[in-house]
Amino acid sequence: MVKTRQLFIWLLSLGVLIIPFTTKAFVGRTGNEVTFGPADQLNGVTYALGQQITIDTPLPDDLICLGGDVFINQPVAGDVICAAENLNIKAPVGGSVRLFGSNLNIDSQIGRNAILSGSQLLLGDNSEIKGETLLANLLIESRGIYRKAVHGLYGQAKLAGHYEAPIDLKEIQRGASQLIVDPTANIGAGLSYRAEKSAQIDSGAHINGEVVHKVATAQEKRAAMVGWWWSRFLHLFMLLVTALVLYSLWPKLGERLVETGKHKAGLVCFYGFLTLFILPIIAIAAGFTIIGIPLALIALAIWCFLIYIGCLVPSYWLGLKIIPKAKNHLWPFLLGATIIVAIGWIPFIGQIITMLATWWGVGAIEQTIFKAHSTKKANH
Repeated sequence: MVKTRQLFIWLLSLGVLIIPFTTKAFVGRTGNEVTFGPADQLNGVTYALGQQITIDTPLPDDLICLGGDVFINQPVAGDVICAAENLNIKAPVGGSVRLFGSNLNIDSQIGRNAILSGSQLLLGDNSEIKGETLLANLLIESRGIYRKAVHGLYGQAKLAGHYEAPIDLKEIQRGASQLIVDPTANIGAGLSYRAEKSAQIDSGAHINGEVVHKVATAQEKRAAMVGWWWSRFLHLFMLLVTALVLYSLWPKLGERLVETGKHKAGLVCFYGFLTLFILPIIAIAAGFTIIGIPLALIALAIWCFLIYIGCLVPSYWLGLKIIPKAKNHLWPFLLGATIIVAIGWIPFIGQIITMLATWWGVGAIEQTIFKAHSTKKANH
């Protein structure tokens, strides 16, 4: 479930990154190391794409970036919308921040709201968020000053600092999460959290208002379980519908995809990985220009579709291995898809197997399309 949420947040972040600013001037820059220094003449929105992005000069408007390591060392007048492996903000941001990354480190003032999601989040002693804060992180260490409400999902969370408005949190992993309230914490309007375990609240912490610990009732747990099974059944059903539509349009497509995938399966899997890796980069790069925005949206839509249908090919291959003499091709697919989906429920190992299967399926689709195009071109 955590990986599913992370994937959803990542897709949402990618969508946000290519929002057009058609009424504004902008500056776009790409490269392995992208640096904006005092000598740069900047006007309007700043776009950056690179392995390392460094902001060493004040920015007059919004910053939109995608990178490995991002360092914001000078003020940003507008919003910051960024996805990065490691993201560090050490200078004031005049607007809101919407950030996604493995490691987020904020130690400055945020003028408006903050949406912070990813793996690890550190809000330093000098951080101050004047608007509302929305968190979705596995590891949270929160200090500084928060002027308005704080909402979020957490895996492991440690609260310190000064909170002027209510805090409302919910654990990500039922029973495996932990909430700690530091002795330096000053919570001015109450704390509400939903978790199986009680929070560890230090006796030195100052809390005005109620501390409300919400635990799911037996009825809520049953409803959650029913919803969980229903979502899995719906996923399987939609895959079957998709396979039925594709089979009705191209009856021999399944055999062609499986045969393509079986030939140098490791290489096909690698092609699938490359396809899923490159398409988001194309979408982001194309989104730097107004003309390229339609291409960016198309590339993003293709990427999402390939991720969804990527498991169709390994599902059909697995089903044929189990019932090779089936007269109806949908039965092998249904059996294979059920097994693939069930394997995905296994923590960690199942997710790795599902990921590899998706890469292989996408690679088979990509290679089949490429071969069909090459054959058609040769015939002409």
